[in-house]
Amino acid sequence: MTLKSVSEIHHQHTNVKYGKPYFAVLLAAFSSLGGWFFGYDQGVTGGIVVMNSFKNDFCVGIYGNASVCDLPVASLPSDYRRYLVLFTFLYNVGCFVGALFISSFIAERYGRRAIILTSAILFMIGTSMVIFPPGGSKKIMIFILIGRIIEGTGVGCSSFSCPLYASEIAPTNLRGMLSGFMQLTVVTGLFAANVVNYLLQNHKWGWRLSNGIILIAPIIIMIGICLCPETPRWLFKKKGRKAAENSLQRIRKTRDVTNELDAISDAIREEGNQVSTKELFTPKILERLAVGIGIHVFQQTTGINPIFTFGGIIYENVLGKGIISLLILSGANLLFTIPALFLFDRLGRRNLLIIGGLGMVVGHLVAATVFATGCKVVKTISNDTIVIEEVVTCKESSGIAMLVFTVIFVAFFALSWGPIAWIYVAEIYPLNVRAKAVAIATGSNWLIGMIMSYILELINPLGIHGVFYLFSGLTLLAVVFVYLFCPETRGVLLEDIEEVFDNFQLKNRPPIKVLRRLCVKGAQHLSNVLQQNETLMTLNLEFNLIDDQGALHLANALQKNKTLTTLYLQFNKISSEGAGHLAIALQQNQTLTTLDLRGNFLNSRAAQYIADTLLKNKTLVTLCLSHNQINSEGAMHLAAALKQNRVRFLIFQL
Repeated sequence: MTLKSVSEIHHQHTNVKYGKPYFAVLLAAFSSLGGWFFGYDQGVTGGIVVMNSFKNDFCVGIYGNASVCDLPVASLPSDYRRYLVLFTFLYNVGCFVGALFISSFIAERYGRRAIILTSAILFMIGTSMVIFPPGGSKKIMIFILIGRIIEGTGVGCSSFSCPLYASEIAPTNLRGMLSGFMQLTVVTGLFAANVVNYLLQNHKWGWRLSNGIILIAPIIIMIGICLCPETPRWLFKKKGRKAAENSLQRIRKTRDVTNELDAISDAIREEGNQVSTKELFTPKILERLAVGIGIHVFQQTTGINPIFTFGGIIYENVLGKGIISLLILSGANLLFTIPALFLFDRLGRRNLLIIGGLGMVVGHLVAATVFATGCKVVKTISNDTIVIEEVVTCKESSGIAMLVFTVIFVAFFALSWGPIAWIYVAEIYPLNVRAKAVAIATGSNWLIGMIMSYILELINPLGIHGVFYLFSGLTLLAVVFVYLFCPETRGVLLEDIEEVFDNFQLKNRPPIKVLRRLCVKGAQHLSNVLQQNETLMTLNLEFNLIDDQGALHLANALQKNKTLTTLYLQFNKISSEGAGHLAIALQQNQTLTTLDLRGNFLNSRAAQYIADTLLKNKTLVTLCLSHNQINSEGAMHLAAALKQNRVRFLIFQL
């Protein structure tokens, strides 16, 4: 074996032919139906809690006094207000459990179709437990809350499985649009829920009928998913190339799928087949896991779910028209999600997240300022702390302006963070850890959703405007996060996402430059000195940002330096390219005895470069390569080289 050019990039996957896309489009559209009951349930909650039928069952039926059930938020009976919070909070608990603990296990062991089926079954059971029991009893309220947990578990599984399935069956050039189908069905469901709420708001069974209509979706999914093919990537990993080929030919409607199968094969071989929880916490995957969690956390902290969940109550206070306001907001959400489907693969994920985030900041800021300057809140307080009555009065123009800028917030959310959070996170992980990593990231979304359920309790101390200012600040942080940590993935094969992250230079973000330590420029200066130095024996450069270009500079120094015996380069974002530079240098260097490359981005190709070097180098006795991405193929290269190496290694860590 000889060293290949270490600066070459994987262009062999760019000539993949995808056949006819219509069946993949149909599959993505069908799988996204899980988003419909996800969105419908989110939308229906905000409207039903202001319906008289809901109040009669859970407030008037308990307290026997209709007047206390129509008071502003801060003045509602504490037990009833707590029930409203738990009605949303426990739903999010179920979503968290489904996304994190159930979905990845089933998806990895039984396939992507199995978890979609599971989500539909759980949602149907939970929704039935919510809508069929009679009201008027606290025991029944507890039973309904248990149903909300099961209902949420189904939604959590759906939020994990639908974008994952779509991303794995979609052609690269359509992946953004097809993965975005889920968000389209989410907002369609949300809009449909508000239309139904509006039509049934005065019906004596209004809240039950509104909630029950959604049972149509899981029934359709349970029947239809059995007719859908499993994803080729999962089949290749679990059942081999032939099974994946059959599935891919069916999806692409062509028999010429060799190039795409080769790309999948390369990715699986590169990543390895064995998955353990420990593998999620290697430096490379941990960094990407933090990105996925961050995206989902910040999607929730934009305030989108509290606005739709409690917007009916808020705008009932501000405009006296809670259900109509929600109908307008959900209509804007649907309207702006449609063009978003065509922008993901044109403008890119990263650009839309930044632009959309800034638009949301403006929407929140202006809406909050309008409320603060155009509305009055009069509170009747007992014992200096307990609010026994609160009256909110707003000028009509202020109420309308607040709604308009909330619509602007929703529009920018629909164009960016709404769909892209699910798309981006489903495509940034290697196949061997994708299910677990997506589950953890999605679970974080629902974990924060549980916390955001308590926003209703913040309205009393902060005021409505204070809550909107809080959302604005958190959304600005989201924009900063994307700018610093999220590379563009538009038009990149899932099998080549690895390189995108490896080459994303955090140090090139201007705000970070002053916070980081040694990077490429510093390595270059250091290299110039080392080439002339005749005394230095140990050089420790761990936890810097040397990366591949810095490794090239150090490699140039190693070819000329005659004294250095120990070099520590742990956690420096060095990938196979940088390892190749160092390997070439070590074939000539006759003094270095210890090299530590732990915690970098080394893969099987890097292992091959190092193995080739071990056949020629006569001085290296300590080599540390742990906490990288070297799989069994890479280990075989190293083992073969060690058998022939003339120097007895004292320490070899892999």
